[in-house]
Amino acid sequence: MSSKFACKIVIQGFSYAFPVNLTIPVTISLLITACGLRNNNPCFFHNVIPDYLFFESPPVFLLSDFITKQQAWFWLLWLLSQTWITLHIWTPKAERLATTEKLFVLPMYDALLIDQSLGLNRRRDDESDIKSEIGNEHDDDYESISGHSVSNAASKVKSSDHITRIYACATMWHETREEMMEMLKSILRMDEDQSARRVAQKYLRVVDPDYYEFETHIFFDDAFEISDESDDDNVVNRFVKLLIATLDEAASLVHETEIHVKPPKKYPTPYGGRLTWVLPGKTKMIAHLKDKSKIRHRKRWSQVRHT
Repeated sequence: MSSKFACKIVIQGFSYAFPVNLTIPVTISLLITACGLRNNNPCFFHNVIPDYLFFESPPVFLLSDFITKQQAWFWLLWLLSQTWITLHIWTPKAERLATTEKLFVLPMYDALLIDQSLGLNRRRDDESDIKSEIGNEHDDDYESISGHSVSNAASKVKSSDHITRIYACATMWHETREEMMEMLKSILRMDEDQSARRVAQKYLRVVDPDYYEFETHIFFDDAFEISDESDDDNVVNRFVKLLIATLDEAASLVHETEIHVKPPKKYPTPYGGRLTWVLPGKTKMIAHLKDKSKIRHRKRWSQVRHT
């Protein structure tokens, strides 16, 4: 489990490959040291382990004796062979949080020779080309980072199909201004980070393995009330108005300058209405407004069916 965790969060070099390759040399060194201490003083491990229980180690006085008489050259070559075969575990190229099936050949390990099993069980990572396909239909002359044209029609699977897409979802009802402010600030920080990654990849051709696309959805329960002018009309309540009014202040605090976000686009929906903002970093924030007169009251949003 520790090995899988190290590979998944991309700390494989120090936390996986290094201890796996260090296991045999350290074990042999400790055994040789223990045998040397026992030969010099038969009572060295007295009261630690039974006196009759120990390795039967032949006397070794010189390094040449260890290599020639004890055939140490044989397991040294074997160790170098194993290191060469498992050299790929030092240079992982898998994405973060890769599946176990992609990281290891078999999901289990050999408990008798666990270090060798882990080293030989690790797959070679296929290095995928990260391409930049961020733009619009007018960017016909834009070259991807890997040197291939973005408009290459021969490829059925686009590199954009592998882009991580994050959908932030929140439910709101009667939140206070402070609660709305904290939520909006978090959304705007994500919007700022995504914008910086997009600009760097699009214009500077920076290969960003952590690039993602971001979109926010807010599900507003009981978002309408009867209008003061007509009992037949419903208008958004004060909590929705508070959300709209708080957005500019939250954006100004995050970006440390005065910012006015464009008013949202309004769409009627079968469940009530929808407001769509384009935030300063060009990500979308969508508020779904539930009208309890159109959707059964006190029911979950799973009752909503819309396209």
